[in-house]
Amino acid sequence: MGPYNGKMVAYIRQVLVALSVLVLVFQAAAQNEKGLSNYLKEHYPQWQAGDVVTADLVDSIFRLPYTIEYIEVRREAASYLAETEQYSDLAFLTTHIAEILVSNDRPLEAQQILFEVMDLIPEKEIGAHGLLESALGVSFDLTNDLGQCVQFFRSSIEKFNKDDELRFEQVVPLGNLIFLYEEQALYDLALALNTQAMALGREMPAPQKHYNLAYDYATRASLLTSLGLFDSVAYYFDLATQQAQQTSAVSPKVFVKTMAIESYLEQGDLESVRQYVVDDPVAEMSALDRPDVRDHYLVKAARFYIADGTAEKATPLIQLIEVPLSTTAKVDYYTTLQAYYFELGNLKQARHATDSLSKYSAQSDQEHRENNLALASLELEREQLNEQTEIAAQKRRRQNIALVGMSALLALLAWSLWVLYRSNRERERINKALSLTHEALVGKNQELERYIRSNIQLERFAHIAAHDLKAPLRTIASFTGLLKRKISGRLDDKEHTYLAFIERSTSSMGALIDDLLMYSKANSQSLDITKVHLATVVQEGLRQLQYQISEKGATIKTSNCDITFFADALKLRQVLQNLISNALKFHKETEPPEISISAQTSNGMIQICVSDNGIGIDPEFHNEVFESFKTLHSQDEFEGTGMGLAICKEIVEKHGGQIWVDSIPGFGSSFYFTVSDEAQQASGDMGKQLRADLN
Repeated sequence: MGPYNGKMVAYIRQVLVALSVLVLVFQAAAQNEKGLSNYLKEHYPQWQAGDVVTADLVDSIFRLPYTIEYIEVRREAASYLAETEQYSDLAFLTTHIAEILVSNDRPLEAQQILFEVMDLIPEKEIGAHGLLESALGVSFDLTNDLGQCVQFFRSSIEKFNKDDELRFEQVVPLGNLIFLYEEQALYDLALALNTQAMALGREMPAPQKHYNLAYDYATRASLLTSLGLFDSVAYYFDLATQQAQQTSAVSPKVFVKTMAIESYLEQGDLESVRQYVVDDPVAEMSALDRPDVRDHYLVKAARFYIADGTAEKATPLIQLIEVPLSTTAKVDYYTTLQAYYFELGNLKQARHATDSLSKYSAQSDQEHRENNLALASLELEREQLNEQTEIAAQKRRRQNIALVGMSALLALLAWSLWVLYRSNRERERINKALSLTHEALVGKNQELERYIRSNIQLERFAHIAAHDLKAPLRTIASFTGLLKRKISGRLDDKEHTYLAFIERSTSSMGALIDDLLMYSKANSQSLDITKVHLATVVQEGLRQLQYQISEKGATIKTSNCDITFFADALKLRQVLQNLISNALKFHKETEPPEISISAQTSNGMIQICVSDNGIGIDPEFHNEVFESFKTLHSQDEFEGTGMGLAICKEIVEKHGGQIWVDSIPGFGSSFYFTVSDEAQQASGDMGKQLRADLN
């Protein structure tokens, strides 16, 4: 937009603001509490019982149905809130008005009232402006002005981040941006924003947390479907379903079902679709106050019946659907109608649907081209703005440096005579200070050397102590066994219990010593970095665990493991064996273990995931499970020393990576860890020399 056009837009907006002020002046009689109360009593009988306080009045207005017949009372309330400078409530109420107008295909009218109110609210009300900009993004999306749409969504997210009370409101523009980027096939941007939305959703209080996470998990499954990464789709739909069931709202439940039907239809998996199709959609949709969510579900469910060969079941669904507003939704709608009428043999209606589909498909293609061009232009403008900002910052830095240099030069000239006069005494003071500093540095170096030497000796002591403890422990175990066999017939039940307790304790102590040795090696030994083939390392680890896998009847699946990178193959296998062994151990008694091992490469890191269908881990223990000697279950339930995951953490961190877990009780666990694609041995020169001296 050129400078002349920009001035014209600003001038037009000023004129609109002036007109809105005139309207507010003429409506002054209705813009006070008494006038508004009288208006409501006249038009809405429920307020005739007597005067109500302002807070109750506004709260009642917020609870009115989101339909066009209540638009005037909301406008009256907005005028009152504007006069009384209740900016937060005014912003919320205006967004409600805009949503109603947009849902009734009046986006330009919604934009007008949003801009008017935005000019009335002071700029310091950051959160209120964020609410209005988020609603403007929705309205510009409907008018297919993608540049304005993205800018308002991004701006609203920035403002919500600056307002602690409204920080969680950014999930709305985040969700809209995700769908926008997904529609434009910008999946990397959509996934990044989806990850941000999920992290924000987990921080929310219930039930808002469950409401938003249902949408976020279902959206993640939809994005993975679009990318062809089907392995994790069912996992995220299960999470979304679980979150939706924990809220009383209907829309997230319907949304999850819609996304699942669409995803599994794309995969051609009709059996999986069946579990998400509602038996009585007419009854279920009657409780839903979101026409867009309702119609989206009905279109997808109708398409399933057509694909399933039971098109007659789609008839009541087709009759409920209203023609959508957006071009993309119209293409989806007429695609379903075309298939429906062809399946029923109604060629006349099928041709009509085909004509409409051709029309809106061409329009959709044109809009996509324009939107892609708008996005490219927007990104170019952002890059140019960032470049100009950086140039201006560099210029300011050079000016500051020049100013500081000039000030320093003047100060140097001003004090030169005094420096010359005091030079001899100052030189002596500096020499003395340098001498003291040198002595302090020598002392610090000696202290550091003692610390490193002590740490290395402590590592060696732990290794030697653990190693030397195994001999007397074996002796105890052997003689306990001999004693049991020799006098077994002369012992009573209590004495047999004592011997069994000694044997179990000896076995537990042996396992603990083995784990201590392993932890000591993981902590003290340097890495033997070679080029490794992940699939080979996985197969070697599975061979080591073949007996446990067969005993449990476990199913092992691998994907994307045909990659090579630099790592310590032996220690990498140790991490995988620990994670697989845990998945075998902590499985549900009602079903055999199902374990999935996958990998992906991103930003110079290899991310490996080991997922299972086991008992899961409560989120409050997700960090504690990696601590040494930390167990979440008693020895009677599951044996273990609590060192396995601590060893994994030590090995992964030596590879320059991180390890974490994502799990919900009853829904299995997914352990992730990363390894640098160019792992290096991280031993300092002083540590190497001290180890050589000690050896």
